[in-house]
Amino acid sequence: MPIIRALRRGGSGILLLVLTRFIVRAALLQLAAAWATAPAARKPAIPIAGRPPLQPSGFPPARPAGPGPRVDRSVPGTRKARRAAVGPLILAIGTTRHVLGWLWLVAVAGLIALAIFTHLNTVLVIRGGSMEPALPLGSLVTIEPVDADDLRTGDIVTVAADNAVLVTHRVTQIIELEGTTYLELKGDANASSSPVLAPVSAVRGRVTAHLPLAGYLATLLATPSGLVSLLALLGALLVGTWLLEEIEWWMEDAVERRRAAIGAERGRHRAAA
Repeated sequence: MPIIRALRRGGSGILLLVLTRFIVRAALLQLAAAWATAPAARKPAIPIAGRPPLQPSGFPPARPAGPGPRVDRSVPGTRKARRAAVGPLILAIGTTRHVLGWLWLVAVAGLIALAIFTHLNTVLVIRGGSMEPALPLGSLVTIEPVDADDLRTGDIVTVAADNAVLVTHRVTQIIELEGTTYLELKGDANASSSPVLAPVSAVRGRVTAHLPLAGYLATLLATPSGLVSLLALLGALLVGTWLLEEIEWWMEDAVERRRAAIGAERGRHRAAA
């Protein structure tokens, strides 16, 4: 079945994204440990009178291999200080992560709001431009049942044509013919009214509200492939946020470990001096 195939493809994509996140996380942790503990190749030290011997770069030799001191992330201001020390790159990664996180939250909130809106109301999607600018193409409109006596000129109604196609147009005139009430309809963007009068019995409801562009999303969610594609997109945003967070923490920890190693080595040189 198409929906089963679509769910399989979407599920495989989301599983791949989650596995990628954990693989990247493990690799970053290994890189952080190796970079903080592995001794780097260094040139001969340059002695300076009254000071411990330093490398040409201005930093003392790296400390021996071993686990680096961990930073207490619960201390207020600690992470802010680390971010400032790392530089613009980590700030850019953090900003991107926050943007992706907010996009994910907005998308999820929008989907929940759309689901509630469509569940509590009878909705239709505007698939033509005959009612622009009042009802733009792709709008999601809500309709409510209406009695014939309550219809007025200027109302926007949805009627079922002879071919069962639903048409949403504005009432321009109410006509009584042989004891039957008919409606003359016209699209706001059309030059003339519809040549065929619509009986009031064909009215499915009166438009009460509309959401511009929401019809595109509703149409997408109505198909299995569209639903799976949207879920995969949300999964990609979430995994992307996770990956950026892992990279951000790795860079901060790696720099902090390196700084701690340098500080410890300088302390030993001062003690020896």
